[in-house]
Amino acid sequence: MSEEKPTQSTPSTKDFRVLVVDDQEDVVRAIAQLVAKKGFRAAMTTSGQSALRQFAKKPFDLVLADLSMPDMNGWQVLEKLKALKNPPKVVIMTEYVPQEGESILFDRKADGYLVKPIDADRLDATLRALLFKHNLGRPTEAVALDDDPSVLTVIQKTLTRRGIFVTTFTEGTLALNHIKKNPPDLVISDLNMPTMDGFQAARQIRQNPDCNAVPILILTADPSRPGRMWHGPSNLA
Repeated sequence: MSEEKPTQSTPSTKDFRVLVVDDQEDVVRAIAQLVAKKGFRAAMTTSGQSALRQFAKKPFDLVLADLSMPDMNGWQVLEKLKALKNPPKVVIMTEYVPQEGESILFDRKADGYLVKPIDADRLDATLRALLFKHNLGRPTEAVALDDDPSVLTVIQKTLTRRGIFVTTFTEGTLALNHIKKNPPDLVISDLNMPTMDGFQAARQIRQNPDCNAVPILILTADPSRPGRMWHGPSNLA
């Protein structure tokens, strides 16, 4: 699959400036390097006060702020930046998120959060989701299930460019266990798999009350088979 070429209406990663804030020098340097490797213009600083000073000189499109810092913690950096006339996107970085952590973070007007150690693919998807206007504008996750790893690679690369973090599985049971614990925004499943076909997986996913509204996309190389098996949404209930 060829890389999507930017046009005048489609900016590239290098058009966005990202500031990384963390009081640990080795950590902030490592995260800034990850940001730069994904093609974004990265800057770094080791304190909240310094971050605000840098932002005042030349605004950034997005700020990655560590939650625990001595001079000014991530919440304080978030509040200061969101109070500006043209606030940036702000993503909180933390080493621990309780079960209610996501709602707490979003209640405080954070645009998202990342758990340390930072996963490079999740970082890339989060930045793309928040910075590219044609994407969803919020962190989004999908689960892809296919016994062919090459297909999973194509799905992962395609959705990551759209700001969607993808967790891949080649076996149905592992995928279902993951989905039960971490309900995604989208499930993509191959129809023909050796131990569990796509419709069987979909039916089990629908048995989870937290996944009733999750879209499920079934992929197949044989378009005639779904016509013989599929009888509408009630078939997945």
